Amino acid sequence: MEVKKTRKIMIALMVIAVLIFAAVLFLNNHLDSKQDNRQTEQEINETNLNVGKQQSFLSSAAPVLNDDDFYSGDREAKLKIFVYEDYADIFSAELDSTLTQARTDFGDDLVFVYRPYNINHDNISSQTAIAISCAADQGRGEVWREKTLAATADNVLTIDDWQAWSDELDLNDKDFKDCLTNSSKKERIEELMKQASTYSVYGSPAIFVGDEMIVGARPYQTFIDSNGDEIEGLKQVIERQLK
Repeated sequence: MEVKKTRKIMIALMVIAVLIFAAVLFLNNHLDSKQDNRQTEQEINETNLNVGKQQSFLSSAAPVLNDDDFYSGDREAKLKIFVYEDYADIFSAELDSTLTQARTDFGDDLVFVYRPYNINHDNISSQTAIAISCAADQGRGEVWREKTLAATADNVLTIDDWQAWSDELDLNDKDFKDCLTNSSKKERIEELMKQASTYSVYGSPAIFVGDEMIVGARPYQTFIDSNGDEIEGLKQVIERQLK
């Protein structure tokens, strides 16, 4: 009887020992995993710091040009630049002058893909994004976008001008107005905004130059920021990407 009792105690102790060993092994693996994660995070931060003083980031997931995208230039151009912009936001309007200069200097080497990102969820911004898409259906999207951003820069953006713009650009008035109330247009724009988070876009303007993401309205030429750091201008980023 005493032997059986001793045997049970030994078995119980062995089970406890196995459980303690498993717990220690799990804890060590967990700590190793956290250390690996810290190292990976540090490597990512160091990579971003390398472009660091340029204030641009290597993107692990850059957007791709879709058949229904609104773009300017040859879709087979050497370098694609994706622009996430809020048509009612002054910073997106300021960036457009930089993009215009890039189009002038680099010509057919670039294709610009424009995607709406309504940072403040303003109704006017959403409506304008739809209007630009509708104008693009009639081949006048680029001009409508330019008019929109010029009005935003002057703080006079309003839908009251749309009829005059439509007449000036000789749009089919009925098709344009029908398009403005087309639910599929609104759904597509909402879908593009949701997809933006996939590429770490959480504000506008944000642009992708090849595999580099630039946040904010980057000036065209290299400049010195308030910290005394030299920041690459968009021109220099494009030149580097085209090499």
